[in-house]
Amino acid sequence: MKKDIVNKSLFILSNPRKFLTSAILFIFIVSAMQFILPQNINFAHADSLWDTAKEGGVEKIGTEAYDTTISKDPRDIVIDVIKIFLTFLSIIFIVLIMLAGYKWMTSQGNQDKVDEAKKEITRAIIGLGIIIAVYAITDFVFTDVRKAITDDVW
Repeated sequence: MKKDIVNKSLFILSNPRKFLTSAILFIFIVSAMQFILPQNINFAHADSLWDTAKEGGVEKIGTEAYDTTISKDPRDIVIDVIKIFLTFLSIIFIVLIMLAGYKWMTSQGNQDKVDEAKKEITRAIIGLGIIIAVYAITDFVFTDVRKAITDDVW
């Protein structure tokens, strides 16, 4: 049984394409988990659990975290969608960098493949710059412009 597991592990490590596929799949699954698991905890503003328990207990904790009766502002929904989309684009950036790096490392001195990998890395970095610019513009529009118009930031 143990020998079987070791042989399978060695096969994955000896086959670079299988290893790369497994690594990318693992990174994708771990990254996707952040969308599946609850993200409602804000430690910067949270009291200790002991203080909250004294004031109302577990019911209060659950109500604050998962209360679905509170209607969400459409602007908040738009911001959440944009953040999820930008996170997805960032994951694609990481995958592109990994693929280009893999192509560079396996080029075996072939200058054409090295140049192509360098171009892919350059394109991926330009894409990351665009992603960061889009985030900055979105943040500016949804916070500073709203504050200038209404003197209120949500």
